[in-house]
Amino acid sequence: MRAIFAGTFDPFTTGHADIVRRSSACFSDVVVAVADDCAKVAAPVSVRAEIAQIAVDNLNLDNVRVMPFCGLLTDFADSLGGDVVFVRGARNGKDFDYEQELIGVYKSLSNVDSVLFVTSPSLVHVSSTVVRQLVNLGAPLDGYVVDNTEEYIRTVYGKTNG
Repeated sequence: MRAIFAGTFDPFTTGHADIVRRSSACFSDVVVAVADDCAKVAAPVSVRAEIAQIAVDNLNLDNVRVMPFCGLLTDFADSLGGDVVFVRGARNGKDFDYEQELIGVYKSLSNVDSVLFVTSPSLVHVSSTVVRQLVNLGAPLDGYVVDNTEEYIRTVYGKTNG
């Protein structure tokens, strides 16, 4: 079964990488779907997808691919065809409440089931927002982003660019 892990990934973090790795172990095919949601994000979809691709390549998982998409996730899932499940992640109770509502929307629009991964305890503090803040403060990103993406993320999200 194909799993679709969708988000803005603004930018892709070690938390995202952890969910991709865990999803890869559970599903035969995992698509990291990078949403073109211009109202919410700091970087263009092409840049966010490239950062996600670099991070995913670093994971060395043969059954994972990165694809940008525009519009409804349910329409994107339909365009891929076959049986799919949506993968979501939650760091805390606030995330869980949001994800529970979103899962209900997906189910009502497409009848696609979702799987919710609880964030690994060592990554609960990691978020894209925190990464952007750390970049702008010039702080270390060790443990927050996949190693081979740090320089690119600093270039894209630094004060003069993000």
